[in-house]
Amino acid sequence: MTLALLLALHGPSTPPPSRPWFASASHYGKWVTLAAAAGLLTQGAFRHRDADRAYQAVVDRCAATPALCNKAPGGQYQDSDMEGLYQRSVLLDHRARSWLVAGEVTLLAAGTMFLVDLIYRDNGPRNIPYTPFTVYSRADRIGLSLGF
Repeated sequence: MTLALLLALHGPSTPPPSRPWFASASHYGKWVTLAAAAGLLTQGAFRHRDADRAYQAVVDRCAATPALCNKAPGGQYQDSDMEGLYQRSVLLDHRARSWLVAGEVTLLAAGTMFLVDLIYRDNGPRNIPYTPFTVYSRADRIGLSLGF
């Protein structure tokens, strides 16, 4: 067969569509983002624990010496040490909130990258040739199937 006949039989050759740059980046970036989310959420949990400990110190001092917990008309503690301890607990609580929000945003970004990688996956050879699980995405659904 000649080349012209082969082209006539099979039509013009079009290269397979390439993946967009963000799909290629998300293929590896999803793991980095997931690790970052785990670190940020862990830091948030530790800072929340520190804030709870600082506030518990305020509660314990108030229980031991109720006169230390008298407040001024503006809502501050009259004792400057108690006010400083309370402000420290508030500061630690704000820091914990910042760590947790950053972790949640990063976790959302990692989840988005997992979905992008699922939607734009390449149909090359599979890494595990005999796995019974198949992950698929269609226009109307995303799922996991188990074959026997």
